[in-house]
Amino acid sequence: MDPDWYSIFNSSTARKGYSGTAVFSRRYFHSVYRAIGHNAGDAEGRVTSIVLDGVVVVCVYTMNSGIGLKRLPLRMSWDAAFRRHIRRLRAQGKTVIVLGDLNVARSELDVYDAEECSGIPGFSDEERESLRRHWTPAG
Repeated sequence: MDPDWYSIFNSSTARKGYSGTAVFSRRYFHSVYRAIGHNAGDAEGRVTSIVLDGVVVVCVYTMNSGIGLKRLPLRMSWDAAFRRHIRRLRAQGKTVIVLGDLNVARSELDVYDAEECSGIPGFSDEERESLRRHWTPAG
């Protein structure tokens, strides 16, 4: 690793090699958040947030709702917890930049075949509505 870079990793403790996030920065970060208050998501290393001067950078790898949408209720609780995390960071008066994978296609333009993709993980009506409900008012 280049000594001019700072790095932070957040790996899954729930399942080795399953998921995780990382942030690399040329600027020193003052503090790090590796949890958002969502037990399953936190154990899977789904978020790493770093605080720089005036800016918080959030790296996210949103959980998938799974085959047959088995994890959909967990995913819905994740979306709400992630929104609360972003709001807490914004309340500090800093600019918040979110990077990563939200694991949802927002509109029919974001998939190759909307009819074929309907109801699959990342394009279920529930996930798309959750994105609208949690992100639009979050600013």
